[in-house]
Amino acid sequence: MPGRQFLNSLLQIYRSDAVRFREGVWRHIGWEARRLVGRFPVEVSFSHSRIWVEEPSGVAALVNCMGVYDYNNMNLVRLILERGGGTFFDVGANIGSYSLYASENPQARVLAFEPHPKAYQALVRNLRLNNRVMVQAFPIGLSDASGKRRMASQGDLATSRILKPDEVATDTLLVDCTTLDAVCEELGAWPTVIKIDVEGHEQEVLKGASSASASALVILVEDSGRSGTRDLLIQKGFGGPWYFHFASGEFRESPQRRPEDPVYIRDSARSVLMDWGLRIVRDA
Repeated sequence: MPGRQFLNSLLQIYRSDAVRFREGVWRHIGWEARRLVGRFPVEVSFSHSRIWVEEPSGVAALVNCMGVYDYNNMNLVRLILERGGGTFFDVGANIGSYSLYASENPQARVLAFEPHPKAYQALVRNLRLNNRVMVQAFPIGLSDASGKRRMASQGDLATSRILKPDEVATDTLLVDCTTLDAVCEELGAWPTVIKIDVEGHEQEVLKGASSASASALVILVEDSGRSGTRDLLIQKGFGGPWYFHFASGEFRESPQRRPEDPVYIRDSARSVLMDWGLRIVRDA
């Protein structure tokens, strides 16, 4: 398993738009050496931010070797916030890579949601480390209704997830959940960009976001391959899936060399994106 994970990391580095292969490999070798001898915690440079890493994780490893986690999508988030302003909702914030990247724009408003206690503590620590006072972090999950949910917590923090009602897991905890609509109503904040990365709970998040999604220009969804996710987004007035290629400023039907999460564009927002010089291009 460790050998397979190492080869997978090399493949991701090779396909990355964010780093040269040789540089990325050397960074990753250094990370693996640190992991083997247990030299943690460690502080990792990340764009114009820093991340404090208590223990090895998949997210931190990729940030370390590539200098950024999702190069294309993170730049899309930042571009929209810089051009049009607004608010970024980071649903499934984990240790804070997206929230930190978005909040490098001091005018941006960022709301981060992370229900796992350990990941939430890391998120808050990283926000404080970078003095990102414009980011509001919430120790809750987003779902299709308010209430308690069981969450699987074994393994890497990046893979912790809210369980289905009939799903069995050996290591679980109870977390508080609410809906995206309820959050928006309570805070009086409406999203311009939404990123949803909740390990299979994406449809439930979307079902609780009827009003909230109406204000979003784009929604980035990790699990759009799951049956029904695309249909839900189409019902809410979004087209896709598209994949953003930052170097060319294009949304394409084909993924990047290192595939990132698909992007859905609100139908009425296409003209706004085109005014900013972005293009929507169908594959030949």
